[in-house]
Amino acid sequence: MSERERLRASLAAYRPRLSGWEAPGAGRGATVAGDGRFLPAAVLLLLDARAGEERLIFQQRTTLVEDHKGQVSLPGGRREETDGSLRETALRETAEEIGVPPGAVEVFGRLDDITTGTGYAVSPFVGALDPAWPGPFRPHPGEVERLLEVPLSHLRGHRSRVRASVIVRGLTRSEDAFLFERTLIWGATGRILHNFLAVIGREENGSP
Repeated sequence: MSERERLRASLAAYRPRLSGWEAPGAGRGATVAGDGRFLPAAVLLLLDARAGEERLIFQQRTTLVEDHKGQVSLPGGRREETDGSLRETALRETAEEIGVPPGAVEVFGRLDDITTGTGYAVSPFVGALDPAWPGPFRPHPGEVERLLEVPLSHLRGHRSRVRASVIVRGLTRSEDAFLFERTLIWGATGRILHNFLAVIGREENGSP
């Protein structure tokens, strides 16, 4: 079984914890807390093997965006009323932010919903770029400062894991994060990445 086949199988078998309006029985108007405090959003963990190994695509946000200025994030954003699903949100935002059309992405599955301190309920999806897609990526100049193409092998290794001190709303806190070429991946993106690596590690470790 190839690396991509293993990733596809791991995500297909995983049953994520959903807590927003797409959770079982929640109904379209539901939010994570049930009181409107969290806005639904979605992101995409995009795998790209065109360089010969699986890489995850991250983006460093500009200082012009409303939230998470300058931070490393995944392509994605807030759900719009015209989006039929959060999966559609993730694909639409990916097209808008880095220029990858929805038809060039095979969605493998979904990870656990998370909430952020900025008021979003984020639904992460995992997908793979079609090897035949010619590219290139086209980062949105108002939203994306630069792209990071991080090898999956690096993220799986212990050397990528760090304990970092970060400043949030003027307060310093310590949290688990990832490091790639002096760039820190932390916060909501770091939590999503931890979940992703745990899911794809189940098969490797023989977990059910």
